Amino acid sequence: MVVPETEDRSERDPGEGRGGAQPPDHPPSLILVREWDQNVASSRCCGRTDGEFLFGSGDPTFPERRERMEGAGVLYRAVQERFGDEVELRIVDPRNFVSLIPLLLRDFFRYRVPPREALATLSGFTVNSVILNGRLRSRGEWPDAEWLTLHVAAAVRDRQRGRTRR
Repeated sequence: MVVPETEDRSERDPGEGRGGAQPPDHPPSLILVREWDQNVASSRCCGRTDGEFLFGSGDPTFPERRERMEGAGVLYRAVQERFGDEVELRIVDPRNFVSLIPLLLRDFFRYRVPPREALATLSGFTVNSVILNGRLRSRGEWPDAEWLTLHVAAAVRDRQRGRTRR
């Protein structure tokens, strides 16, 4: 599901009402939330997400997880090929709170995400989520690569113009 965007305030001066301070010059931050390929069952030998059942049955153990992982790869490659170093792109497992929460908190402050939107992002992200500049843009299923690159392109343009995308 693609999360509807909030009011677009990109035309407003980001320093307006804050003593004219301009936001720091940071590249757009894109976080793709997806599970890592790892053992998810209690057994070490048979629980891999892309492996086969014990004794070579040939059936994938968790094919739906492999499909979700590959979907993230499509988005990652599309953004990386088009924008390269212009975007800070990370893939994070939702179970890895040690790295995910600090990244989100940093983005909330860096991109001036209002508290209500920050809480919506923290409480709304799940596997297959897209978070752009601290704002939840999609969750539950991967968006189309073209849709994502259009949103990232807008964030890159706003950075070049000296604004943060709201």
